[in-house]
Amino acid sequence: MRRIQKSAITIILGVVCAISADAKQWTLQECLDSTLTNRNHRLTAAKEQWRAAQAAEKEERANLYGSFDLGGNYLYNTEVQSVNIPITIPGKPSPTLTFGDHNTYDFTASAKYPLYMGGAQENRYHAAQEASKAAGYDERAERVTLAADVRRAYYNALGAQVAVAIAGNIELRATMHNKDVEYAVKAGTMSHEALIQSVITLDQATTGVRQAAFDLFSAMTNLRTITGLTNIDQLDSNDLSAGIKHDSTFIKDGVEYRNVEQTFPVERIRPKNQYTENPNYQALNQRVTAAKYLHTASTGSWYPSLAVQGVYHYARPGVNMTVDKWMNYSTVGLQASWSLFDWGARNAHIEKARSNAIVLDEKLNDLGRNIDAAMDIAEEHVITAEQIYISVSHQSILSKRRFEMVEERWKQGQATELEWHDAHNDLANAEQNVNVALVHYQLAKAEFLFTSGKESK
Repeated sequence: MRRIQKSAITIILGVVCAISADAKQWTLQECLDSTLTNRNHRLTAAKEQWRAAQAAEKEERANLYGSFDLGGNYLYNTEVQSVNIPITIPGKPSPTLTFGDHNTYDFTASAKYPLYMGGAQENRYHAAQEASKAAGYDERAERVTLAADVRRAYYNALGAQVAVAIAGNIELRATMHNKDVEYAVKAGTMSHEALIQSVITLDQATTGVRQAAFDLFSAMTNLRTITGLTNIDQLDSNDLSAGIKHDSTFIKDGVEYRNVEQTFPVERIRPKNQYTENPNYQALNQRVTAAKYLHTASTGSWYPSLAVQGVYHYARPGVNMTVDKWMNYSTVGLQASWSLFDWGARNAHIEKARSNAIVLDEKLNDLGRNIDAAMDIAEEHVITAEQIYISVSHQSILSKRRFEMVEERWKQGQATELEWHDAHNDLANAEQNVNVALVHYQLAKAEFLFTSGKESK
C-alpha cells in the first residue's frame, strides 16, 4: 500500500513539471516570431520558388528586346577556289588565280530584334508576370499555414502541460484520501472493501499521470519540430485563456458563477466574397490569368514572325575574295518565317492551353466555395467552443462545490466511500473538461485565422 502511495509516477511527474523560478516560459507570440523570422525550411523553399518565378518574368521581359551576340570561327579548307585565266603564253601553262590560303577567319557582332510574333512573346511575358504574383501569394500562404501549424502545436502542447498539472492534483487528492482510508481501516471504522476502492482510484489517477506525461512529451516534441526551437521546455499558461476574460461573478442558489465574455473578434455576418482575400485563392486566381495569357500566346503560332537583324563582320578573307586580307563589313536585313502546315500540332497546342485555363478557372470557383464554407464552419466553431467552455466551467464550479460537501460529510462519517469516489471522479472529469474546452477554443480561433488567410489577428 505504501508502495502505491509513493509511486514512481509521482516522481516522474515532479521531474516533468518541476520548473525553476527563472525558467523561461515561451509565449505563443514568441514562438510565432521565432518561427516566422528565423530561417525556416518551408519558408525558405517558398521564397526560393518566388525568386524563380521573378527570374522567369525577367527572362520573358528580356526576350521582348531581342538579343546581341558576339561570335567567331576559324575554318581550314582543304581546297580553295581558283580560276584558270584563258591566256596563251608560248611555252607556259595558262595562269591560275587562287582565292585565299586555305584559312578562313570570321569574327562577328550581331543584333536581332523581333518586330512581330503574333503577340506570342508579349503574352508569354504577361503570363510570367502573373505567375510571379502567384508565387508571391504562395509565399504568403505558406506563412499563414506555418503560423496556423505553430498555433495548433502550441495550444496542444500547452493543453498537455496543464493536463499534467491537473493529473498530478487528481493523483495527490487520491493519495491523501487513500491515507485517510488506511488510517480508518486500522482504526476499525472502515472496511477493507473501502480500502480496495481507494487503491483502485489511486491506480486510475497514477495511470492518468503516466498518460498525461507522455502526451506532454509528444506535444512538446511536435512543437519543437514545427518551430525549429529545441530549447522550449515550458509554455506560458496565461495563453490558454487568452481571448476569454471573466468580468464578474454572481451567486445563485449558493453557487458562484462566472460571467464569461468573448474578446476574440468573430464577424457574425462576414463581408460577401471575403474568401477572395485568402492567399491560396489569390495565388490560384493569378495562375488562371497566367493560363489565359498563355492560351492567347499559343494562338500567335498562326501568324508569321518578322525580325530585323544586323551583323558586323571582321573577317579574312572578306567579301572581296580576290584579296586575302582582313576586312570589316556589315549585313542588315529582315528575317521572316510562317509555318503553314504542321499536321495539326499548333491546333493541339492551342487546345491544350485553352483546356488548362478552363481547368484552373473551375478549380478557382471550387476553391472559393470551399474556403467560404470553411470560414462559416470555423466561425461557428469559435462561437460553439466558447459556449462549451462556459458550460463546462460552470460544471467545474458545481463539481468542486459538491466534492467539498461530500468530503466534509465523509470526514464526519455521514457519506459512503462510493459517494466520495463519485464526487472525486466528477470533479476530475470536470477539471479535465475545462482544460480540453479551453484548448478547443484556442484551436478554433487558430482555424478561423487560417481559413481567413490571416497570419495574425
